This record gives sequence, structure tokens and C-alpha cells, in this order.
Amino acid sequence: MEGDKINKFLSIIDSISDMQKLMGVVVVAAVLVTTYDVGTRYIYGEVQVWCKDIEIFLYAWMMLMCAAYVLRIRKHIRVDIVPKRYLSPRGEEIIIIIGYIVFFLPFCLVLMIYGGNLVIKSIIFGEHFFSAWFPPSWPLRIAIPLAAFMLFLQGCAEMIRHFASVVRRST
Repeated sequence: MEGDKINKFLSIIDSISDMQKLMGVVVVAAVLVTTYDVGTRYIYGEVQVWCKDIEIFLYAWMMLMCAAYVLRIRKHIRVDIVPKRYLSPRGEEIIIIIGYIVFFLPFCLVLMIYGGNLVIKSIIFGEHFFSAWFPPSWPLRIAIPLAAFMLFLQGCAEMIRHFASVVRRST
């Protein structure tokens, strides 16, 4: 019964991360804006001021928002501190859990807190990016704490899976 609840919880987190595949729409939008920007520059000799800012916004959102999905499908860069040949499978799982607790989850928390503060300050002070188009900064900055939160959730799910693996291996 307890295992069913945990599996349901992990499934919900995985579903949230899977929704990040929708960022493919952002990729298409970024390609279209970049194509328009390059096309108008080379065909008509006109520079579209807003295009560069929109490109930065779209590419930043795409990179940040896909982090949890990349972790979920295990396509992230992983650094082994202790070579696998020195560890048993159970020992490897324990090292991974320690890495999540000591490095990964605190990093996500710092990003959420710092990013959240950036968003709040951007809104309160009416902060804008310094460009000719002068867009507000909060629509871009809100991606930082949001992505960190989703990455934190997926990191918790992965840590629970590794912990379950340790428990299974010890019985």
C-alpha cells in the first residue's frame, strides 16, 4: 500500500517533467524568430531590434525548462567521483544518494531562493533589460526559480528511486 503511494507520487513528478517536452513549441518559435531576424537583415538590410531579445528569451526558457526532463530521461552529464570498479552496485547507489543530498538538492534550493528574489525585485522595481526594445526582465527571470523547482522535484524522485534500489539490494 505504501509502495503504491510512493509510485503514484513518482509518477506525478515524472508527468510534470514529461510536460517539458512541450518546450519543442518554443524551439519552433525560436527558429522562426531567428529565421525572420536573419532574413530581414540579409534580404532587406533591416535590423529588427526586438528579434534578438525574443531569441534570448526563447532560448533561455528552452534551456532552463528542459533541465528536469533531461534528468528524468538520464541524458544529463554525470561525473563519477569514485570509479565504479571500486564500488558495489549498492555502494554506487549510496554515493548517488549522498550526491543528491549534499550537492544537487541544496543547489536547486539556492536557485529557487535566489531566482525568486530576482523575479520579485524585477517586478517591484520595474526592471527592464538594457536594449533598444527595453523589455521587462521578469518574464525571463521567472524561468530560473520555476526550472529549479521542477529540477528539485525530479531530483527528489530520482533520489527516492535510488533509495528504493538500496533497500531492495539489502534485502
